[in-house]
Amino acid sequence: MNQCHKELPNFLIIGAMKCGTTSLHDYLGKHPEIYTTNPKEIHFFTKDIYNPALLNEYLSNFKSNKKISGASPQNYTKRHRIDFSGVPERLYKHAPNIKLIYVVRDPIKRIISHYNEAQEGGYAPEQSFNNYLVEYKNNHYVKTSMYYYQLQAYLEYFSMDQILVIESERLLTNRLETLNTVFDFLGVSKMKDESIFNYETNASTQKLRKNTMGSILFDSKLNVLKNILPHKIRTVLKKNRITEKLTRTAIIQEKIEPALEKEIRDYLKEDVKQLRLLTGQKFESWSL
Repeated sequence: MNQCHKELPNFLIIGAMKCGTTSLHDYLGKHPEIYTTNPKEIHFFTKDIYNPALLNEYLSNFKSNKKISGASPQNYTKRHRIDFSGVPERLYKHAPNIKLIYVVRDPIKRIISHYNEAQEGGYAPEQSFNNYLVEYKNNHYVKTSMYYYQLQAYLEYFSMDQILVIESERLLTNRLETLNTVFDFLGVSKMKDESIFNYETNASTQKLRKNTMGSILFDSKLNVLKNILPHKIRTVLKKNRITEKLTRTAIIQEKIEPALEKEIRDYLKEDVKQLRLLTGQKFESWSL
């Protein structure tokens, strides 16, 4: 059945952050029967944004002639955050038959990647990475890596038949087979041409963050260029290689101290055990 603006999305990629959701979103958009939104993250069902009166405006994002459509609000699996709590209940009220895709990766690697992205975006905690992780039982990065814990909130409303858990590592090493598993789950035809998907989105060997000069010139609070240069010129300057060298600095790829990592690993073991039991997947490449 063709999608129209009065219909809800057929699927959502609900996370996890730093697990390849952007790449998967792009790959699905290459399928002739699938429409994926731009932007990929539309957080209509979060606590601060949700408003039933604006439902039609939300649905307009999915207007398409394709067989199915979907978006990738990766923050929907952060139930520990007040602003993202209650998403499954609100979603179920409007789309009880929706299909959900959850991409997961080695929990420890995801935590590190999460912090590195925060550095790149300029919103990393003020304290050092390891000091930030000391209170790991209530830590945002650690909670986001507790995949079974996050899924429990959805299982109160949706059956496991509606949820597909994808191992991020398999999306890298066995891409076409993994994507065909997703296509089969979504009820569209499988693909044969692997070359269509031979790329990764947001893949970068060097991550950069704004330095002091970058903050002075481009931060929204300061932004000394805002009243001097038009928006288009400021945008061009941001993307200029010379400007980038002057205003951005390579981030330090942080590591977790061995003793602390062991504590976190031990803490996460039960969650990973339950995830394996729930999904029947082994996650053999993981470090725990």
